[in-house]
Amino acid sequence: MIRYNKLLFIIVIISLASFSANAQQGNTMYYIDNVPQSNELNPARQHRCKVHLGCPALSQIYFTGENTGFTYNDIVQSVPGNNDEIVLFLNEQGIGKDEFLSDLPKVGYASVEASSRMASLGLRLDRYYFTFNINQKFFGRFSYPKEYFSLLLEGNVVDGQYQSYDLSNLAVDIKSYREYALGVSEQINDQWNFGVRLKILFGQFNFNLENNSKLQTTQDQWILPKDALNLNTSIPGVEVTDSSGMLEEVKTTEAFEDDAGSFITDEFLSHKNLGVAIDFGAIYRMNDQFEFSLSILDIGSISWKNNVANMSQKAEFNFEGYRIATLDQDSIVERDFVDELVDSAGFEVTNESYTTGLPAKIYLGGRWFANEVVSFGILSKTEIYHGRLRPQVTFSGNLNENFISAALSYTIMNRNYNHIGFGINFKIAPFNLFIISDNIPLSWNRLYNSDLPLYPYDYKTFNIRFGLSLLFGCKDPRRDTPLIF
Repeated sequence: MIRYNKLLFIIVIISLASFSANAQQGNTMYYIDNVPQSNELNPARQHRCKVHLGCPALSQIYFTGENTGFTYNDIVQSVPGNNDEIVLFLNEQGIGKDEFLSDLPKVGYASVEASSRMASLGLRLDRYYFTFNINQKFFGRFSYPKEYFSLLLEGNVVDGQYQSYDLSNLAVDIKSYREYALGVSEQINDQWNFGVRLKILFGQFNFNLENNSKLQTTQDQWILPKDALNLNTSIPGVEVTDSSGMLEEVKTTEAFEDDAGSFITDEFLSHKNLGVAIDFGAIYRMNDQFEFSLSILDIGSISWKNNVANMSQKAEFNFEGYRIATLDQDSIVERDFVDELVDSAGFEVTNESYTTGLPAKIYLGGRWFANEVVSFGILSKTEIYHGRLRPQVTFSGNLNENFISAALSYTIMNRNYNHIGFGINFKIAPFNLFIISDNIPLSWNRLYNSDLPLYPYDYKTFNIRFGLSLLFGCKDPRRDTPLIF
């Protein structure tokens, strides 16, 4: 049976748990009407002020991350009966590999998203509301099948039988792009609002790796069939060279090495790798008490044509395992896995354009107004990513006063039931400031025998969103019928 490095595995999964301290998409903000940026989640929503001007680079800053499979507390645990001592889950006093595997989803995700709104403008003219935004966005996601961890924890022999593992959902998708978004909402009548937003995208960076096959194992080898691994990249400043169409070398370009700062700035501001996306929204106010809404966001893709390299595996890859060197040697791993993979898998190199999609999102909501300022809402959000659906449901209580707005939310997502969110918005003319999080950590701990700060140990999801804007020509909702449905 092939030997594998459990120490390496532990390092990887602890890194993933830390990386995912960790994600959701602004559900708490959806019903805070006095936040102009709530239009981002439903382009049909109109703000009551005539003019909204976002402060440059501060109009909205957003960060979110997640790990849907496990938390830090699943990896590092207190010893039963002795909270001052911690062990890894594979320790005999930990939960063990069987319980760890049983809690994993069929396909898990570790992801990070970040966005900064560089410029923002909202303008209301009669029954129309126009918006224009420039956003800088980053998206990174690592998807891993449960069988990946089964292989690493149980080995390739189970009950005396050599196993095969479906790794087809093992993938990495990282992209950075700039977005220009122009939207318009129309108040059709006292009951209906419709909105649409067109987005022009310019891709800056992309790394997209997919595995499309099963891993076969024998007594001496792990075998990955040809055409299993496919990598598409668009990385400025990186050059992939080939020899007769086969991968030879990956290196930085001369332009990057001569002046990296100017090169990165030029690429950041360039208008290459064009993409298009569109958002739709509708809001129906049935009467003074009930409102229903629907929005579909990020239907689109980016076509990568510049700095493109495609690498596909054209030979069967046979992996015979690691041999661990002694600690007094220069390297703890005697064989370089990456070099072995590149040499034996026969990666074919091309420079053809390719397309990557955006994770589409569907919001479906309903709200009951207790009075003019207090409402209670339910919101369903479904993300569609690589053909898989990821649902979440949020319940919220919302306060929308003229000078202060707030929301308290509870969300069910990622097979977890402990997501409490809170958001607050202040309007002190002409300034409008908000800060919102969809998941406030409720469980905190401190590492054993450590002076480090407390950390949220049982925590899969985190996000925070804040922004500063200028508002002009605002109506008092207690004196005028607002254009917010």
